[in-house]
Amino acid sequence: MTLRPLRLLVLAVALLVGTPNGALAAMYTIQLTNNTGLDPTKYSIYAMGFSVASQLVMDQNGTFTTQSSGTISSYKVGTGAGELSQITLDTNTAFTGGRLYFFVVPAGSQGPTVAYGTQPTNPPDSKFPPYTIVEITVPAGLPATIDVQTVDGFIFPLTITLNNQTNVVGQQYGQPVYTSSQAATVNRADIFTAFASFMQSQGSDGQPYIPLTFGGGSFAGQAGGILNPGAYLTAIDPQNQYLHLDSPLNTVWNADLTTLFSTTTLRVQGAASGAGDSGPVIPPQSYTVAPVTQTYPGTSVSLPALKFTGETNASVVFYVFNPVGLSVLTNDTGGAITGTINGTTLTLNSPASALQQGMYVSGAGTNPTTKIAQVAGSVLTLNESLGNPAPNSQYRFSKLPNLTMFQTPGQMVFANSGVFADNTVQFPPGTSSATVLGSLENFLVSALNRGVALHPAALNPTTAGGTSKVWGDQREWYPTGATQNVFSLFMHVAQVAGTPIFFQPANAAAWPNARGQAMGAAYGFAFDENGGPVPPAPVGQPEVPSKFDQNVPVGATIQITFGQWTKSPGTAPLQVQVTANQDVFTNGQTLVVGGAVINPGIPGVAGDFYAGLMHPDGSIQFATPTGIVMGNFSNLGSYRPLATGISLATPFSDSRPTFYTHQWTAADARGIYVLCIVAVSGTGEILALSTAPFSVK
Repeated sequence: MTLRPLRLLVLAVALLVGTPNGALAAMYTIQLTNNTGLDPTKYSIYAMGFSVASQLVMDQNGTFTTQSSGTISSYKVGTGAGELSQITLDTNTAFTGGRLYFFVVPAGSQGPTVAYGTQPTNPPDSKFPPYTIVEITVPAGLPATIDVQTVDGFIFPLTITLNNQTNVVGQQYGQPVYTSSQAATVNRADIFTAFASFMQSQGSDGQPYIPLTFGGGSFAGQAGGILNPGAYLTAIDPQNQYLHLDSPLNTVWNADLTTLFSTTTLRVQGAASGAGDSGPVIPPQSYTVAPVTQTYPGTSVSLPALKFTGETNASVVFYVFNPVGLSVLTNDTGGAITGTINGTTLTLNSPASALQQGMYVSGAGTNPTTKIAQVAGSVLTLNESLGNPAPNSQYRFSKLPNLTMFQTPGQMVFANSGVFADNTVQFPPGTSSATVLGSLENFLVSALNRGVALHPAALNPTTAGGTSKVWGDQREWYPTGATQNVFSLFMHVAQVAGTPIFFQPANAAAWPNARGQAMGAAYGFAFDENGGPVPPAPVGQPEVPSKFDQNVPVGATIQITFGQWTKSPGTAPLQVQVTANQDVFTNGQTLVVGGAVINPGIPGVAGDFYAGLMHPDGSIQFATPTGIVMGNFSNLGSYRPLATGISLATPFSDSRPTFYTHQWTAADARGIYVLCIVAVSGTGEILALSTAPFSVK
């Protein structure tokens, strides 16, 4: 064993060691594996990570340091010198609303960068190479939340696995992971093919979704990706003009919205206000609805809305506004509205008879206060003189000044935006009213996307909150014949050769949707979260999004695998796992240590394996072929391997549920202990690492 691998081993153990007196500073270790199968001479994966809320940015070592300005860089993923093979997060440091971006970068290109406080722009009009996102939040000292984010679309396969439990239900989200000897049934190319076939099988309901696949043949001989319909409808060109105003998806919800906003029978269960909200506490209660015309807060504009009135406390009232007729983005022939401004006159190139006096104007040369003062056919008089900005530009019109309101009803429903996300426009952010209104808007637009907003049982509830009971039950979701988000349906139920494209959660088969299909865990739209506790979901309903929700054990090892782009066999990583039967022990209780090694077969690589138990004082019990040998963290010469020079060329697995036992007595030290198994190559690369901290009291 050379000194360099020993130093790397010390680094791996040091990630788990806190202050000199042995206090624990456990880390989340996120191991990165490039299993794309892309030619490494042509393409590389780069990683970028940051949390603006916590002012933490990932550096070249995969650790996070304080930063609040400047440039955020990305770093090449790999196992070579200077490359990034893992990311670490301190479990005792809050990491709020964090994002990890993974880019596929062509050879010769620099790693992407962004200015602090900004994010990579969305495809297809993006200056960034294809990327996908992992979201992660670490509350200091508490279990983390981490998810595969596909809200904006599907770009390439990515899988999150906990503690090396590959393809284990409940321990993995994303796509299946394949070994080096397996052809990847679920791969990027075949997912794109499955998308086209799926949409064609839906007939006229699916046809408008086929164009969501963008950039055919533009990257490694494949399409650029599949956009979420919300991202597709809001896609803009370099001149900030909408690209897809001619899509029928812009108006696909209009009929349902008109019906929904005229109903009087809904009984919607509202959430409670948040613990830290300002303003009066609002308890959870059921709300009745009534169609009304209501002045939008902060304006003099009257708009159609649903009035939500508390059934328990009728003084609690909220309004959700109807997006139909709110904005005008197309002319009388269905095309974009274009024209030229000269002073106070905007001359349109084609008639747009839906325009009205008093509407706000957005486009080249306008201000937030620009409005229509008069309409005379295709000639509009504006309320202010704007000179002569770019001729023949695209213009949009809305009855409300907020820029998020210059959208079609389809954009607002699919993207969960506009009137379905204006809670902090109607009320100040951080207030109890903003929280509760936001939840009501979420429930309403989620029900639309899932095709259950107008479910007969939801329209005719017999009990308080009865509408939400239907909306929250995934057995009612995506019924045949109802208007729904067909992209989201694809994400949850589509398969390649009988294998779900998204890993299915526990109990998926027992909880099919309204079509009888088992649902994979995925994000089909922004609010595509679990149905409970509000709106109420049946007990035992499976996980809906591709998300570990506040249940990543503190100090867990996390694997992120970038999946195959074609069916060719991949190169799955070596996996090791160490477990303790309890998190906390007292005198008389017995520690049972389990261990496992899963080697998929890695040609040309041999590994040295170390298994140890670090004590509160820094001493380490090493398991060796001849028994237990004591070493010390600070003494490199005391480190002893369990096995050396093990060839990994041929696949093998070794699982030992009872690798080591010990009954605790009063003579044992109190404090934090850490179990660790690590595999190190002869060149110093950490091939696999697993830890299990526990305490003795």
